[in-house]
Amino acid sequence: MLRQFVFGSVLLGAVVVSADNSSDIQKLNFDGMDNYKLNMDLGKKYTKRSKRARGLSVELFGNTNFDSSQKKIALRPNECYNVENVYSLRAEKYMKYKGALVACAAEDCNGLCRVMPRRISDELPDIFADLGNKTAVSVTWISPYY
Repeated sequence: MLRQFVFGSVLLGAVVVSADNSSDIQKLNFDGMDNYKLNMDLGKKYTKRSKRARGLSVELFGNTNFDSSQKKIALRPNECYNVENVYSLRAEKYMKYKGALVACAAEDCNGLCRVMPRRISDELPDIFADLGNKTAVSVTWISPYY
């Protein structure tokens, strides 16, 4: 009987210690997750990666074949810009192959539009002929990467 009592108390003690240690292990794991999250947050603050460009510079022309430069605008991805009588346009070579240039004959990028994937070209030399003898009055840069 004494043997059973000692064995029972040792077993009970082992269970209590095990339960106590398991809460410590859970606490350590939880603290470890907090430290990991904290390190990730601090790491984001001090990263030296370059930021993505958020715009594409486009030069608008008042005549076909890039004659008579009107102005330069910075297009944000997937936003439409209303402009005045554009006959041709040329985008900068930065971020080449990303998205497509779109020039439309109606405001707010509606109506007849000319789409030029940037992997083919960064220029629309004769928008007037492409839109059926109409000038472009709205332009956009469609970019699925943003």
